[in-house]
Amino acid sequence: MAPFEKAIAERNTSAMVDILMEDTTWSPHEVPAARQRVREQLSEYSFAYALDPAPMQELFLQHTKDLQNSCAGADHRGDEDHFQLHKSADKLAQDIEVQESLDFRDTSHAQYGEAEEFNAIVLDFLGKL
Repeated sequence: MAPFEKAIAERNTSAMVDILMEDTTWSPHEVPAARQRVREQLSEYSFAYALDPAPMQELFLQHTKDLQNSCAGADHRGDEDHFQLHKSADKLAQDIEVQESLDFRDTSHAQYGEAEEFNAIVLDFLGKL
């Protein structure tokens, strides 16, 4: 059994945090402040998507429907983020009207802490809505 799956089976969220912190696609190893922020956020996270995925899948489907019925949006991703999250972002972009795709070079999942331009780009985008 893979370490993350073992941690899920044991419902060991501390081990889940440690495992994700070792994955460079989730945690920015070159930016200590961002890395600490990711650890703090993961430590507060419920991991409901892993521990009890059925309700989360239902919420995701409803969220997608809500987005389809609201304003157009933007997707964003770090180029070093996990490939599965890129696939999820592509699927979401197909399901809703995406006005703009925001790609951040040399960033993992936590673009907000790694890319200085992230907040400026997001605020600029929101200002256009």
